[in-house]
Amino acid sequence: MKKTIIAAFILTTTCSASAIAQTEGFYLGGEFGRGQLKIADTSINEHANNYGIYAGYRFTNWFALEAKISKTADFHHNETIIESYYEYEDYVHSDYTNFKTEFSATSVSLTPTFYWQFNDTFSAFAKMGVSYTSMNIDCQIDNYAVYDGTLDAYGHTHSSDNYDGFSYTLGVGFDSALTESLTLRLSYDYTRVYLENSHVYSYNEDYYDINIDNIKLDTTLSQFSLGLHYTF
Repeated sequence: MKKTIIAAFILTTTCSASAIAQTEGFYLGGEFGRGQLKIADTSINEHANNYGIYAGYRFTNWFALEAKISKTADFHHNETIIESYYEYEDYVHSDYTNFKTEFSATSVSLTPTFYWQFNDTFSAFAKMGVSYTSMNIDCQIDNYAVYDGTLDAYGHTHSSDNYDGFSYTLGVGFDSALTESLTLRLSYDYTRVYLENSHVYSYNEDYYDINIDNIKLDTTLSQFSLGLHYTF
């Protein structure tokens, strides 16, 4: 997907290398690309498509203030854990837990953006600002056992919850004018955020009451996108 996005950007900009960009004013656009989700201290490292809209005001040829809303498709993660294993002569017994998890994230950001205008057509930019991220997690847990070669499913649990948080966001990219008002964009955005869930989960284990409160997920979300915007 990343190679396809870069190839599309290069091909399109090559065909319109003589366009003169409008470097001031309000702009509005949309984007589509590929995102990556990582959660620290877990095996979660998944990819999914992302899309969004962005808008901003370019005050000069080197500075703009930009807002963006982006959303990912579902990230899918599948993991099986061996809970126990017992073998005696020809008899084998093992217990497994399978986790099927779907993640989807929505981010809203506000970033001062700094431009480097190479010529009338091409420019590069870098931005840094604040973002709010909300992530929905949908998890299906299946418990099953293998008794001497026979599979036996004995448990099924389904849960859905939401985590959110504020953090910083970074971004870099290139703009290439197709016409005076229409601009093609290639961009990379990076956000690291501690997503929190303020729910209190309680359960009993070996006669002790255990409470889990304020769960935090050290989450990294990166997005590689191809965008198109119009300057008014």
